[in-house]
Amino acid sequence: MSSSGESSHEALKVAVEDVNEYFFKTNVRAQLIVEDTKTNPSSALEGLKSILGEKEDVRMIIGPATSAAVQGVKDYADKNDILLVSHSSTAPSLAIPGDNLFRFVPDDTHQGEAIAKKMWNDGMRIIVPMWRSDIYGNELYKSMKAIFEKLGGVVVADGIGYRPYTGQFAASLNRINFIIWDQELKSLTHKVSKAVEQYGADKVGVYLASYDEVVPILIQAQNPSNAR
Repeated sequence: MSSSGESSHEALKVAVEDVNEYFFKTNVRAQLIVEDTKTNPSSALEGLKSILGEKEDVRMIIGPATSAAVQGVKDYADKNDILLVSHSSTAPSLAIPGDNLFRFVPDDTHQGEAIAKKMWNDGMRIIVPMWRSDIYGNELYKSMKAIFEKLGGVVVADGIGYRPYTGQFAASLNRINFIIWDQELKSLTHKVSKAVEQYGADKVGVYLASYDEVVPILIQAQNPSNAR
């Protein structure tokens, strides 16, 4: 996601400055080489290979940030003895003992449980889900769904799993981007309306798992054609 990537880049630049200041009296110097994964598995792998092409002795990568990008480079990193250090990848299926991936945060089984209990405690009994259909979104959705149904709730079976658009375009606010989400939002509106008619508005909630594209999704959702 672009917002996370930008802040991570700035933090890494500060870290490199601190390291080089610490080693000021030695010949050791840290250098930052950056590639944009575009939250895309293929782009992430191309970026990793580009870094290794520039510096063959690189053996540690800070990132990738997203689970989809980690998934794209993980096999290559394991086979080439490259350490991946991800600060925000959370997909449960990537937690494999003995591999070359280190992650700083718990996996999404915990987040799925927390959000399911939160929705249940808030009175939601019927959930209409909409999520980005990549390794992150799919596994988080499944985790939430399992816990919510265990509590006694219902998750609408034919929810909206959307193809995650990548790059800056995904977070832009131009008219073309709004049109992209029109079909998904009309489908969401229909499913929510149907659930409300059957169970009542006080028991129906919408579960949304997304990245930066949440901005155009929420703005377009205010369009009268997508609102109840």
